[in-house]
Amino acid sequence: MNNILIFLFISIGILVLSAITISLAPIINDISNISYNSPKDLDCEIFSNQQEISKYNLDIFQKLKTFKNICKRQKATHNLEYASLIFSVFLSFLCANFSLLSFFKVEKGHQNKIGLFGLITGIIGFILTLIYICFSGYVFTNDMAFGIINMNDFGGTGPELVGGILKLFPNGAKYKYNGNRYITSYEENIGYNSQYLRYNELGDKQYNYDKDIYIKYMENLPENRNSINGCNIGSAYLLTNYNIKINSCDYLFTQPYNNSRNKYLYDRWVATLILSVFIIVLHLALAIFGILVFIDKETTSEEMGHDLVIYGNK
Repeated sequence: MNNILIFLFISIGILVLSAITISLAPIINDISNISYNSPKDLDCEIFSNQQEISKYNLDIFQKLKTFKNICKRQKATHNLEYASLIFSVFLSFLCANFSLLSFFKVEKGHQNKIGLFGLITGIIGFILTLIYICFSGYVFTNDMAFGIINMNDFGGTGPELVGGILKLFPNGAKYKYNGNRYITSYEENIGYNSQYLRYNELGDKQYNYDKDIYIKYMENLPENRNSINGCNIGSAYLLTNYNIKINSCDYLFTQPYNNSRNKYLYDRWVATLILSVFIIVLHLALAIFGILVFIDKETTSEEMGHDLVIYGNK
């Protein structure tokens, strides 16, 4: 099969996959909430300025440093998602269009320029998409899901991350009795905000609608948000004495989810990363065949048709 035809197919592959990825991408479609403000409007230097003011308070200084890093990588992820995907769509369309014109000899004598254009497009697309995958993958696995920073609270102990989802046990329970006292699933985690979910945990069943968990809770529904019924507690119930076992319950279950919005975001983010990996591979292939097209002699559509007939007879 002729190099220009393979070049055309690769360009179309990048175009199609990039268009699909744009329709799924969590940031472009505004479903990720990866940042505490609109990412394009973030000014990460505000944390640097506050660091200078708080440099004699180590705790606040380190907290501001952490928030500045979160701000920078989330803003970079936002910009890279737009840049890499829009770049892939636009330039792969040009590559496909030019190669198609060359194939039908509408544009004569420009095959080497098309190959060079494909080489440059493939290299830049490969680099942009790779950097995007690295940033997006890091945010996905390390950043607190739906975390919001109070940008106005720079006094006292400094700004705090709020709005996250507290971790539960796999069966949906909030508390577990360990023989001596009730504990949470995150009690032994000592990392900063380790009690909150990361984006890569949003797909777990206890954070989405699960028929078994939901029915079990509804069979003993608490009267209100602050009450308890059997082993089920209201969403605002406060456990005042962790040492006393309540109603012989090994687990205390909080109100379960009645929708799968978290998994919806999880699935789309994972799909975006997977498709981006395929786009990377195609960008690399585009660069390789760009070189081959650049050094190849001009091929006519009649020759191409002859090649296709040969392949069809095999």
